[in-house]
Amino acid sequence: MAKHPVGIEGSGGIEGSSDHASFEAKAYDDDVTGPEAAWWSERRQAARSYAAGYETPGSDAHFYARRLELVCRLVQDCPAGTVLDAGCGPGILIERLQRTLEAPFQIVGLDVDPGMLLEARDRVGPRDDVRFVRGSLDDLPLPSGSFDVALALGSLEYTDVARSLSELARVTRPGGTVIVSMLNPRSPYRLCERLIQRLRNSPSAHPFMPRIERLYTVEQIGALLRGNGLLPDRIVYYDMNLCPPPFDQRFPRFAQDVAERFEFLARSPLRALGTAFVVRCRIPRAGS
Repeated sequence: MAKHPVGIEGSGGIEGSSDHASFEAKAYDDDVTGPEAAWWSERRQAARSYAAGYETPGSDAHFYARRLELVCRLVQDCPAGTVLDAGCGPGILIERLQRTLEAPFQIVGLDVDPGMLLEARDRVGPRDDVRFVRGSLDDLPLPSGSFDVALALGSLEYTDVARSLSELARVTRPGGTVIVSMLNPRSPYRLCERLIQRLRNSPSAHPFMPRIERLYTVEQIGALLRGNGLLPDRIVYYDMNLCPPPFDQRFPRFAQDVAERFEFLARSPLRALGTAFVVRCRIPRAGS
C-alpha cells in the first residue's frame, strides 16, 4: 500500500504507554496539492458519506442508532478507565460516549483509514481525554494491557477475525471488558443482501467500504472469543429490519418505520431475526 501524508507523533495519551502514537493530520486542503490533495479529498468524502448514514432517514440510521444505544449502555456499566474504539470510523461512537458516560474515561480511537480519522478528529474536537491512532485492528500498534474496555463495532467483518480478537484480548487488562459486534449471517435480511451482492458482483453493501471477509454466527464468534481467553457474558441481537434489500433503500422511511415497530422482537424468542448482534466479554483476572 502506498504511504500517504499522515503524521504520527508520540504521545502520553495512555498513562505509562510511552510508545502510544496519536494521530496528527495535515490540513490537506491547505498544505497538500496535486494527486495527494485528490486522494485526501476522496477519503474525506467517503468518511462523510459513511457518517451521513447515521443521520439520513432509513434502515441504516435505525441500525446505527440501535447499536449506539446498546453499546453505550454496556460501557456505562463498566468502571472508569481507558477505552479503545478499534475501527472508530468517523468518531460517532466516541462523540456519543463523551455525552452519555457518567464516569471519566480516556478514549483512544483507532482506524486504518486516515479519512475516517480526519472526520473523527473534527467531530470530537480538541480534548485532553481523546486520542486518535492510525492502525489495523488485526495488528494493533498499542501496548499490551493498555485498556479497561475495548470495542470493535462494525469493524471485525473487514479483518482477520481470529487475529483481531487475539489483539483485542492482548491490549485489554485482566478484569477488563471487550465488546464486539457482528452482522448476523442467519438473518433474512443478510441472506437477501448477500444474494443481491452476488447477483450484482458487488463486494460490499457500501461502495466506499472494503470487502467483507466473512460473517460469523453467534456460536462461531463465541468459540473464537473463548479461544482467546475472552468469556462472553451477554449477547444482544438488534435491528429487526424485516424490509429486505433493495426495498429498504428504495423506501427508506418505510423501512425505518418497520424496523422500529418490530424492534421489540429483539427481546423475544425471535431475536435471532436481528440483522446483527453485540457480544460483551470479560477477561478473567489471574487466578479467577
